[in-house]
Amino acid sequence: MTTLHQLLTPRAEATFVHQRIGELMIQDRLPAEQAGRIVRQRIEEGDSLLLADAGQEWRLRPEYSPGTWTGGRRLQIQRRLSEPPAVVVLDADGAEWELSLPLLGELYELTSWRWSE
Repeated sequence: MTTLHQLLTPRAEATFVHQRIGELMIQDRLPAEQAGRIVRQRIEEGDSLLLADAGQEWRLRPEYSPGTWTGGRRLQIQRRLSEPPAVVVLDADGAEWELSLPLLGELYELTSWRWSE
């Protein structure tokens, strides 16, 4: 799996982590220190529920062949949806569709990110 250190500048990475910590503090009513530990752990684990964001490219994991999954080998995330947790993606053929975040994380891995602040 590609890490955030490989995909983002230190400033962009810090901004992303700070945003996710803030979201977790609000959603789960956690203190900053606890939310920070959880966010960093989930980032290390490659948790798609936390990581998925607009501008990212995710590629089909090698263990899944295109014949067993018809969703495409490469997806570009267009936007994130909160209920249910999902993303709107654009595939290599230009088709836009919705994919649940758990399924994204199971079938795909994050490979690149066009970060915009």
